[in-house]
Amino acid sequence: MGTRSLKAPLSPSEELTLRRIALGVVEIGELPPGPMARLRGLGFLDDANRLTPAGRQRYQALARSSRQETIDDGDLTVAAMLAQVLRRRAGG
Repeated sequence: MGTRSLKAPLSPSEELTLRRIALGVVEIGELPPGPMARLRGLGFLDDANRLTPAGRQRYQALARSSRQETIDDGDLTVAAMLAQVLRRRAGG
């Protein structure tokens, strides 16, 4: 994966999907298949639908004005931890 895919334009849906994956705030099965396929094709997702290093780099490069800031705890963001707690409480 070269720098070309890091600069490839993303549609609003692809960008939103990348953000949701990075933040861990939605189940992968709830995300639209088209944007998922494109992100995978660009090398931003692995076969298990996790961000690759390139995917993390692209997420970090997204405009700060629309990106929710998170505090990293290893690979788990605060938003992802909150989503896990809420799923557990909901029985999911």
